[in-house]
Amino acid sequence: MTPELAAYAVCQKNARSPLPQHCPAALRHLICHCWSSNPDKRPHFDEIVSTLERYSESLEQDPDFFANAIDHLLL
Repeated sequence: MTPELAAYAVCQKNARSPLPQHCPAALRHLICHCWSSNPDKRPHFDEIVSTLERYSESLEQDPDFFANAIDHLLL
């Protein structure tokens, strides 16, 4: 798919690339939240950065963080 066709599919058909099966649930939730077709439901950039910083800190403390994470407690 060309970049133009991809942009059209996202804008006009709300298409999204499939996420890999091994994508951690916490990251999957954040990505899908960012993909909301309603801009008011998307997280602000500072919220995204804050969430990713928490994930990074958690990974430093526990390398199995994503395997043990509970989404609703993290976001």
